[in-house]
Order: sequence, then C-alpha cells, then structure tokens
Amino acid sequence: MTLTAEQQAVVRQTGGPLLVLAPVGSGKTRVLAERLQAALAEGRTPSRCLCLTFTNRAARELRERLASLGVAPAQGDTAGPLLTTFHSFCARFLRREAGHAGLRSDFSIYDEEDCGEERGGASDDHGNLGGSGGSVEGTVPATCTPR
Repeated sequence: MTLTAEQQAVVRQTGGPLLVLAPVGSGKTRVLAERLQAALAEGRTPSRCLCLTFTNRAARELRERLASLGVAPAQGDTAGPLLTTFHSFCARFLRREAGHAGLRSDFSIYDEEDCGEERGGASDDHGNLGGSGGSVEGTVPATCTPR
C-alpha cells in the first residue's frame, strides 16, 4: 500500500511536533511509524521522540509497526522513543511531578465507571465521592461529573 500525497507530507515533515487527525482506518498509525523512522534516519535522538495515541490498541499497533521497521521503543531505562497513550503519558508525568502540585505520587485516577462504584456509588449532587468531597484512603479527592 502506497502513501497518499497528504500522508507523504506528514512523513517528510520531521522538523518538530505534528498533530495528525484523521478518521479511523485512514492509515494514521502507519504514517506515524514511517514518520518516526524517517526522523530517526535523519539523526534525531530516539529518547527525544514521543508518539502519543488515544487508545492502547493504537499504541500497541504503533510499537508493532516500528518493531517491523527495526525501531525499538523505550522500555524502562532504554533510550528509545516513547510510544504510549495520552492518558498513560499524563499519568506518568503527574506522578513524577506530584510533589510540585502538592500531591502524593501514589494518587489514584478515577474514570466515570469508578466514580459510580467507589463507596457503593455514593456521591453528592455535584459528583463528589463520599457526599462531602472527601477522599478514599490514599487517594486524591475525586470529583466526577454527573451525566
């Protein structure tokens, strides 16, 4: 499968950050993999490259495509490019910088489903867990937006 003119332009633009928005099945993962490979071939430092996706599935596909192109992602302390989801990257960043925000680094992150399950689904009219904005032991007070 060959790249379209728009996809080729994305692959060639390796001089800095780029946001790629396109519909499902349009080849975003392939384009990102080829763009990263091109940037590395131009001499970019692998540990200074970051590829973020929205889903775990897309991140996994990106890692697999890059592996087939001979690019090893960062793992632990290895110096490869970081390939992960927006959520994972933000959680990692927040944990690392938690002290600067007055948080503990072992905080918990709740999604909408968790908000309904925590403390048996108890929340006040504003979605605060525990009815008074309180927190569960060892967590940051969670606020959930009612549907």
